[in-house]
Amino acid sequence: MGGTICRTSRTDGQVSKSLLWLPWYFVNRFLDSTRAAEDILGHPPTVQEIFVTLEANHGKTVNNIYEAVAILFSLLREDLIYSDIHSFRYSCNKQEGFFTYSELFRMRFPTGYVCDSLGKVQPTTAQTVNY
Repeated sequence: MGGTICRTSRTDGQVSKSLLWLPWYFVNRFLDSTRAAEDILGHPPTVQEIFVTLEANHGKTVNNIYEAVAILFSLLREDLIYSDIHSFRYSCNKQEGFFTYSELFRMRFPTGYVCDSLGKVQPTTAQTVNY
């Protein structure tokens, strides 16, 4: 389930996939807008700054900022962009304090857990609590 259309191969270490089917032109426009916003600002942009750059450079690509957030989170799940620890700022360039989704997942769930096809955290070897 999910995965961007332009992403045909994934590394073995990738924890999750996109929950949305995204055409390559959406992916390219969002990556381009993230890079452009970072170049303009001189630091990694927020979702709002990426959305404004997207609208300025590519016109009406998405209907609203909520759709932009969904697409950015899908790109993050595909390990195509980096995020700070709180997913407030995004970057296309690996830098200190920015991580892929897989790295963030492993920080929070070191061993014994996986991310299923619906994006839920599932235990594999971790002990579960029986209520």
